Amino acid sequence: GLPSRLERMTSAYLEAMGAAWRSATCTQCAEMASLSVRVTSLSGDVRTLTDLKPLWSLSELRSRVAEVYGLRSYEVRLCNGLQALANSDLGSALWELGLMEGSLLTMCRQPIVHLREPGDSRYNQQYFCKVVRVEQIGVEDLEVEYESVGDMSLGSVQVQQPTESTLSWHTSTGVLVIARPSSSSVFDSGSVTRMSGSLIFNDVPMSSQVMFTFGNGGYSELTLRLAPP
Repeated sequence: GLPSRLERMTSAYLEAMGAAWRSATCTQCAEMASLSVRVTSLSGDVRTLTDLKPLWSLSELRSRVAEVYGLRSYEVRLCNGLQALANSDLGSALWELGLMEGSLLTMCRQPIVHLREPGDSRYNQQYFCKVVRVEQIGVEDLEVEYESVGDMSLGSVQVQQPTESTLSWHTSTGVLVIARPSSSSVFDSGSVTRMSGSLIFNDVPMSSQVMFTFGNGGYSELTLRLAPP
Protein backbone atom coordinates (compact mmCIF):
# COMPACT_ATOMS: atom_id res chain seq x y z
CA GLY A 1 0.00 0.00 0.00
CA LEU A 2 0.90 3.68 0.10
CA PRO A 3 2.66 3.59 3.52
CA SER A 4 4.99 0.79 2.38
CA ARG A 5 5.83 2.63 -0.86
CA LEU A 6 6.60 5.79 1.09
CA GLU A 7 8.77 3.78 3.44
CA ARG A 8 10.73 2.27 0.55
CA MET A 9 11.14 5.69 -1.11
CA THR A 10 12.33 7.22 2.15
CA SER A 11 14.80 4.39 2.70
CA ALA A 12 16.19 4.73 -0.85
CA TYR A 13 16.50 8.51 -0.46
CA LEU A 14 18.38 8.19 2.84
CA GLU A 15 20.70 5.58 1.35
CA ALA A 16 21.46 7.81 -1.64
CA MET A 17 22.10 10.80 0.60
CA GLY A 18 24.39 8.70 2.76
CA ALA A 19 26.39 7.54 -0.26
CA ALA A 20 26.71 11.13 -1.51
CA TRP A 21 27.88 12.29 1.92
CA ARG A 22 30.45 9.49 2.15
CA SER A 23 31.72 10.32 -1.35
CA ALA A 24 32.00 14.05 -0.52
CA THR A 25 33.74 13.24 2.75
CA CYS A 26 36.25 10.96 0.99
CA THR A 27 36.94 13.65 -1.62
CA GLN A 28 37.47 16.31 1.07
CA CYS A 29 39.81 13.98 2.97
CA ALA A 30 41.75 13.25 -0.21
CA GLU A 31 42.05 16.98 -0.94
CA MET A 32 43.43 17.68 2.53
CA ALA A 33 45.66 14.62 2.87
CA SER A 34 49.19 14.30 1.58
CA LEU A 35 51.36 11.27 1.12
CA SER A 36 54.94 10.29 0.49
CA VAL A 37 56.12 7.58 -1.87
CA ARG A 38 59.51 6.14 -2.66
CA VAL A 39 60.72 5.69 -6.21
CA THR A 40 63.59 3.45 -7.17
CA SER A 41 65.31 3.25 -10.53
CA LEU A 42 66.47 -0.05 -11.99
CA SER A 43 70.00 0.87 -10.92
CA GLY A 44 68.86 1.20 -7.28
CA ASP A 45 68.77 5.01 -7.08
CA VAL A 46 66.00 5.63 -4.52
CA ARG A 47 64.26 9.00 -4.19
CA THR A 48 61.49 10.01 -1.78
CA LEU A 49 58.71 12.26 -3.04
CA THR A 50 56.72 14.10 -0.38
CA ASP A 51 53.62 16.29 -0.23
CA LEU A 52 51.81 14.39 -2.96
CA LYS A 53 48.02 14.60 -3.07
CA PRO A 54 45.89 11.47 -3.57
CA LEU A 55 43.78 13.43 -6.08
CA TRP A 56 46.82 14.25 -8.22
CA SER A 57 46.88 12.52 -11.59
CA LEU A 58 49.50 10.01 -12.63
CA SER A 59 50.65 12.60 -15.16
CA GLU A 60 51.47 15.03 -12.34
CA LEU A 61 53.34 12.35 -10.42
CA ARG A 62 55.30 11.37 -13.49
CA SER A 63 56.35 14.99 -14.02
CA ARG A 64 57.65 15.09 -10.42
CA VAL A 65 59.57 11.86 -10.92
CA ALA A 66 61.04 13.14 -14.19
CA GLU A 67 62.16 16.32 -12.45
CA VAL A 68 64.04 14.57 -9.63
CA TYR A 69 65.76 12.16 -12.04
CA GLY A 70 66.54 14.83 -14.63
CA LEU A 71 64.46 13.24 -17.39
CA ARG A 72 61.66 14.30 -19.70
CA SER A 73 58.27 13.16 -18.48
CA TYR A 74 57.61 10.95 -21.47
CA GLU A 75 60.84 9.05 -20.76
CA VAL A 76 59.47 7.91 -17.39
CA ARG A 77 57.62 4.61 -16.96
CA LEU A 78 56.36 3.68 -13.49
CA CYS A 79 55.33 0.38 -11.93
CA ASN A 80 53.41 -0.01 -8.67
CA GLY A 81 54.55 -3.43 -7.56
CA LEU A 82 53.78 -5.76 -10.47
CA GLN A 83 51.31 -3.29 -11.99
CA ALA A 84 52.70 -1.29 -14.90
CA LEU A 85 51.14 2.20 -14.99
CA ALA A 86 50.35 2.78 -18.65
CA ASN A 87 49.83 5.96 -20.68
CA SER A 88 46.10 5.23 -20.51
CA ASP A 89 46.35 5.75 -16.73
CA LEU A 90 47.80 9.27 -16.98
CA GLY A 91 44.48 10.94 -16.15
CA SER A 92 43.71 8.66 -13.18
CA ALA A 93 44.08 9.89 -9.60
CA LEU A 94 46.82 8.36 -7.47
CA TRP A 95 44.35 6.85 -5.02
CA GLU A 96 42.51 5.20 -7.92
CA LEU A 97 45.76 3.49 -8.90
CA GLY A 98 46.25 2.12 -5.40
CA LEU A 99 49.03 4.47 -4.31
CA MET A 100 49.15 5.14 -0.60
CA GLU A 101 51.51 6.41 2.08
CA GLY A 102 54.85 4.63 1.77
CA SER A 103 54.18 3.04 -1.63
CA LEU A 104 57.32 1.93 -3.46
CA LEU A 105 57.36 2.58 -7.18
CA THR A 106 59.85 1.33 -9.74
CA MET A 107 60.95 3.79 -12.41
CA CYS A 108 62.41 2.66 -15.70
CA ARG A 109 63.63 4.94 -18.43
CA GLN A 110 61.57 4.40 -21.54
CA PRO A 111 63.53 4.63 -24.81
CA ILE A 112 62.34 7.48 -27.00
CA VAL A 113 62.16 7.56 -30.77
CA HIS A 114 65.12 9.21 -32.47
CA LEU A 115 65.88 8.38 -36.10
CA ARG A 116 68.57 10.03 -38.21
CA GLU A 117 68.12 10.17 -42.00
CA PRO A 118 65.79 7.15 -42.28
CA GLY A 119 65.24 7.71 -46.01
CA ASP A 120 63.30 9.62 -48.67
CA SER A 121 59.73 10.08 -49.86
CA ARG A 122 60.15 10.37 -53.63
CA TYR A 123 58.28 11.41 -56.75
CA ASN A 124 61.26 10.68 -59.01
CA GLN A 125 65.03 11.21 -59.05
CA GLN A 126 64.66 14.98 -59.39
CA TYR A 127 61.78 15.56 -56.95
CA PHE A 128 62.08 14.05 -53.48
CA CYS A 129 61.86 14.78 -49.78
CA LYS A 130 64.75 13.70 -47.59
CA VAL A 131 63.72 12.98 -43.99
CA VAL A 132 66.57 14.39 -41.93
CA ARG A 133 65.38 13.50 -38.42
CA VAL A 134 62.43 11.87 -36.66
CA GLU A 135 62.17 12.50 -32.92
CA GLN A 136 59.64 11.87 -30.20
CA ILE A 137 58.82 15.13 -28.39
CA GLY A 138 55.90 13.97 -26.23
CA VAL A 139 54.04 10.87 -25.12
CA GLU A 140 52.43 10.54 -28.56
CA ASP A 141 53.96 13.53 -30.37
CA LEU A 142 56.43 13.10 -33.21
CA GLU A 143 58.54 15.70 -35.03
CA VAL A 144 59.66 15.05 -38.60
CA GLU A 145 62.43 17.27 -39.97
CA TYR A 146 62.63 17.31 -43.75
CA GLU A 147 64.42 18.78 -46.74
CA SER A 148 62.50 18.80 -50.04
CA VAL A 149 64.27 19.07 -53.38
CA GLY A 150 62.98 19.68 -56.91
CA ASP A 151 64.98 20.81 -59.95
CA MET A 152 61.91 22.45 -61.59
CA SER A 153 62.24 20.16 -64.64
CA LEU A 154 58.47 19.61 -64.26
CA GLY A 155 57.83 23.24 -63.40
CA SER A 156 55.89 23.91 -60.25
CA VAL A 157 53.52 20.96 -60.78
CA GLN A 158 55.37 18.71 -58.36
CA VAL A 159 56.27 21.37 -55.80
CA GLN A 160 54.39 20.09 -52.75
CA GLN A 161 52.98 21.81 -49.69
CA PRO A 162 54.71 20.22 -46.68
CA THR A 163 51.59 20.67 -44.54
CA GLU A 164 49.76 18.23 -46.85
CA SER A 165 52.15 15.46 -45.76
CA THR A 166 50.79 12.50 -43.81
CA LEU A 167 51.69 9.77 -41.37
CA SER A 168 49.65 6.59 -41.66
CA TRP A 169 49.48 3.32 -39.72
CA HIS A 170 47.18 0.41 -39.00
CA THR A 171 45.65 -0.11 -35.57
CA SER A 172 45.68 -3.50 -33.84
CA THR A 173 42.25 -4.15 -35.38
CA GLY A 174 43.45 -3.34 -38.90
CA VAL A 175 41.92 0.13 -39.20
CA LEU A 176 43.97 2.54 -41.32
CA VAL A 177 44.70 5.86 -39.60
CA ILE A 178 45.92 8.84 -41.64
CA ALA A 179 47.21 11.86 -39.71
CA ARG A 180 48.18 15.30 -40.93
CA PRO A 181 50.59 17.60 -39.06
CA SER A 182 49.13 19.72 -36.29
CA SER A 183 51.82 22.37 -36.78
CA SER A 184 54.80 23.11 -38.99
CA SER A 185 57.90 25.27 -39.18
CA VAL A 186 59.93 26.34 -42.22
CA PHE A 187 63.67 26.71 -41.70
CA ASP A 188 64.67 27.76 -45.22
CA SER A 189 62.53 28.49 -48.28
CA GLY A 190 64.79 30.97 -50.04
CA SER A 191 65.13 28.77 -53.11
CA VAL A 192 62.42 27.46 -55.43
CA THR A 193 64.35 24.18 -55.74
CA ARG A 194 64.89 23.45 -52.04
CA MET A 195 62.95 23.84 -48.79
CA SER A 196 63.58 22.60 -45.25
CA GLY A 197 61.44 22.56 -42.13
CA SER A 198 59.71 20.35 -39.59
CA LEU A 199 56.25 18.86 -39.06
CA ILE A 200 54.61 17.91 -35.75
CA PHE A 201 52.21 14.95 -35.64
CA ASN A 202 50.05 14.05 -32.62
CA ASP A 203 48.51 10.82 -31.31
CA VAL A 204 51.18 8.68 -32.96
CA PRO A 205 51.65 5.11 -31.63
CA MET A 206 55.34 4.95 -30.70
CA SER A 207 55.36 1.15 -30.46
CA SER A 208 54.71 0.45 -34.14
CA GLN A 209 55.85 1.41 -37.62
CA VAL A 210 54.28 4.28 -39.51
CA MET A 211 54.42 5.47 -43.10
CA PHE A 212 55.46 9.02 -44.03
CA THR A 213 54.30 10.52 -47.33
CA PHE A 214 55.44 13.97 -48.40
CA GLY A 215 52.81 16.31 -49.83
CA ASN A 216 49.77 14.94 -51.61
CA GLY A 217 50.89 14.49 -55.19
CA GLY A 218 52.25 11.02 -55.83
CA TYR A 219 55.30 10.86 -53.57
CA SER A 220 56.25 7.41 -52.26
CA GLU A 221 55.72 6.16 -48.72
CA LEU A 222 58.69 5.98 -46.38
CA THR A 223 58.53 3.37 -43.62
CA LEU A 224 59.51 4.71 -40.18
CA ARG A 225 60.16 1.96 -37.62
CA LEU A 226 59.52 3.75 -34.35
CA ALA A 227 59.73 0.80 -31.97
CA PRO A 228 63.23 -0.50 -31.19
CA PRO A 229 64.03 -3.84 -32.91
